Amino acid sequence: MPQENVPDQPDQTEKPRYTVVVFKEGATGSTRTFSFSRKGLAISLLSAILVLILLTLAGIVYTPVGTYLPIRDKEKEKRYGNQILDIQKQVLAISKEMDALREYNLRLRKALGETLSAPESVALASAILDSSGPSAPPESAVPNNGAASATAPEQPAGSAKAALEVPLTMPADGYLTKSFEPGQFHYGIDIAGKPGTGVLAAADGHVLFAGWTYDDGFALMIAHAEGFVTVYKHNQSVLKNTGAQVKRGELIALMGNTGRTSSGTHLHFEVWRDGVPGNPQQYLLTTQ
Repeated sequence: MPQENVPDQPDQTEKPRYTVVVFKEGATGSTRTFSFSRKGLAISLLSAILVLILLTLAGIVYTPVGTYLPIRDKEKEKRYGNQILDIQKQVLAISKEMDALREYNLRLRKALGETLSAPESVALASAILDSSGPSAPPESAVPNNGAASATAPEQPAGSAKAALEVPLTMPADGYLTKSFEPGQFHYGIDIAGKPGTGVLAAADGHVLFAGWTYDDGFALMIAHAEGFVTVYKHNQSVLKNTGAQVKRGELIALMGNTGRTSSGTHLHFEVWRDGVPGNPQQYLLTTQ
C-alpha cells in the first residue's frame, strides 16, 4: 500500500518564540528581526524594569529632584529639627547680647552726664531691676523728695544701703601722689606703686569699657549700683573684657604707665555718680 505524504508534525517539546520585525521606512528599506523565547522576553522586561528603578533611585539621591518628593526621612527630620533648635538658641543668645549692649549704652550715656529720654529712662530702670532683683530698685524708680539723692553719699559707711551704693575698697596698694582737683580737670586721685601692682575692683559691678585709649592708656570703666561708675586709668594691661561681671576686690588690671597723660607708674582712680565726678577719698575706706 503506497504511503501517503503526511505533513510533518510540530515538535511538541519546542518552546514558543516571539518575533519582532523592525521595518525601515522607505521602499528599499531593510528589515531586522528579533526573536525571543518566552523566558528571554521575561528576563528582558525584568532587566528593563530593574534598570529603570535604579535610574530613578539615582536621580532621587544624587540630584535635587529628591528635595521635591514628599519622602519622610526620620534621620533627616531629626537632624533638621536639631539644627532649627540650634538656630533658635543662637537667636536668643544674640537677642540677649543686644539687650546687654543696649543697657551698656544707656548706662554709659547716663554716666557721662547725658540726659536720657523718658522711654530710655524706663528701659534703663527695667534693666537695673532685672539685674539686681526687686529687693534693690534703682534710685530713679523710688519716689523721694529730692534730698535723699543729695545726701546719699554722706550716709555712714557701715550701713547696708551705703555698702550697696558706695565703692569702699582701695583699688591698689601704693602712695597717694595727687588728690581730687576738679578745678584743674583732675577728676580723681593718683596712687603710685610698682609696675605690675594689682588693680582691684572697688565694688561689685560690670565692666562698661576695657581697652586702650590714647590719653589714658589701658583703662577700665565699671558700673555699680545706684548710678556709680569707677574709672581706672594708665594700666600696664587690663585683665577683664567689656561686659564682664566683677566682684569687690577682684583683680582687674596691672598698674602701669601707659597713655599720653601719664608721667610715671601709677593708677588714676575716679568715682562718678550720675555723670558727676566725686572725690574718691570720700568713698574709700582708707587712703594714703
